[in-house]
Amino acid sequence: MLSIKTLLLPAFTEASPVDNVLSVQRVQCDLAVVIDVLRATSVIVTALNSGAKQVTTCGTVDEARHFASKSPGRSLLCGERNCKKIDGFDLGNSPLEYVPEIISGAEIFLTTTNGTRAIESMSEVPSVAIASFLNLSSVVEKVLAYKTVCIVCAGTNDQVTLEDVLLAGALVSRVRLSTDLIQVDDASELAATLWQSRVESGLAEKKVSESSLLVECLRDTYGGRNLSRLGFFEDLSVCGQIDSLSGVPMRFSKDPTRFA
Repeated sequence: MLSIKTLLLPAFTEASPVDNVLSVQRVQCDLAVVIDVLRATSVIVTALNSGAKQVTTCGTVDEARHFASKSPGRSLLCGERNCKKIDGFDLGNSPLEYVPEIISGAEIFLTTTNGTRAIESMSEVPSVAIASFLNLSSVVEKVLAYKTVCIVCAGTNDQVTLEDVLLAGALVSRVRLSTDLIQVDDASELAATLWQSRVESGLAEKKVSESSLLVECLRDTYGGRNLSRLGFFEDLSVCGQIDSLSGVPMRFSKDPTRFA
């Protein structure tokens, strides 16, 4: 029996408390699937598909600089604060920046406002997977190989965001198509219902592709409005391309920061 639990906001450990988080959630699972659709997890998937050697996620700007300075090979400092590239960094947090001619063979040191913090909160989980709409089918296959799975929605500034919950719902819905031996919590049910009502049910009515309908939804989300306000319109289209890429970036407890 596969058991899936969904956290609509990440679980923060007592070692790294976050303001406005009302309680500390202890996560017990074999696999944590971390979601930050706009844009950290989409960037990690894109970077590794574009030939990055690995991606090291960092909680702070200083930590990213420190780790990059110790890297023996070619390294790139990447990330954002409040959607904007960090001063002195090589790249921001737009998947459009992570092209092979720039990042192939490099180690990426990434820190973001929400996504990398959510990843860090899962440091005690044996296996962590990175999910985006770009690698949705690959993540479904990965989830089916585990017994207890926690889907972690990063949110934005400690608020639940529609785009992350939509992806959680898509994951739950697609896993259900592959197995009847599944048990989910109420948050997972809510996410699946949201996905079905906003995307699946709209396909027949609007007669457009699944990705086109999803991109429409992303424009109306909290994260989508933030990006649009700052001029990152194209990022919404890129992050909404379902199954445009393959593979699942993974990290394991023995090396809790590096994804490959």
